[in-house]
Amino acid sequence: MESVDRVAGPAFERGLRIATAESLTCGVLAITLGKGADASDWFAGAVVAYRTDVKERVLGLRPGIDPCSAECAEQLAFGVRELLGAVSRDLDDGSRRTRCGGRS
Repeated sequence: MESVDRVAGPAFERGLRIATAESLTCGVLAITLGKGADASDWFAGAVVAYRTDVKERVLGLRPGIDPCSAECAEQLAFGVRELLGAVSRDLDDGSRRTRCGGRS
């Protein structure tokens, strides 16, 4: 739980709302964050969008974008932020990740 505490503490202290958009991880990050201290105060929720058409329809991914690209990660992060009302400031580079086909 040490890794979730590194997110939970600062998010709670700063009054931030965190949200995740996941695909191949199938909600693992959301499950982990949901176990954090006072998660209901800072964790807005998650969208697990495995299929590309769901990413497009729900999270606003532009058609034709490589689902394994950094551009896709950026668009999904923006989409889930807007959908769930999470952090409104610019996202830092550490908040967007993409891994396709398992661990890299």
